[in-house]
Amino acid sequence: MTTAERLRAFVKLLVSEERYQDDEGCWSFRSGGSCGVCTDSAIKIVRHFGGKVVGYNCSSNPRAAIGKQFCEGHDFAVIDERFLVDYWALRVISLITDPVFDLARDRDRREASRLYGNPNTWEQVALD
Repeated sequence: MTTAERLRAFVKLLVSEERYQDDEGCWSFRSGGSCGVCTDSAIKIVRHFGGKVVGYNCSSNPRAAIGKQFCEGHDFAVIDERFLVDYWALRVISLITDPVFDLARDRDRREASRLYGNPNTWEQVALD
């Protein structure tokens, strides 16, 4: 069974995989992928727990607080249609202090709405 605690523990594992690549001038995961690419960490979470990678383009989701200041959009993991998990917002832009939102909880759902905007604008990202 997937729990918020198990998801947080996995994000801690991703943090322990971070390494700086001097030759590339960027942070990457030992298991592959870039720490600075939101989709890469979301894929790792989904491959471990199941679920889906979803995202939005900021132009179609103007209420979203995440994304527009750095790029055109943002991707993250949704597990069991209940948990929103975002390593990137935690580690790369330090906008959140907890990488897991339990969308069954009113407080988390309100904060997720503020940060990620309208869920109706989220689109599933096709994985290879």
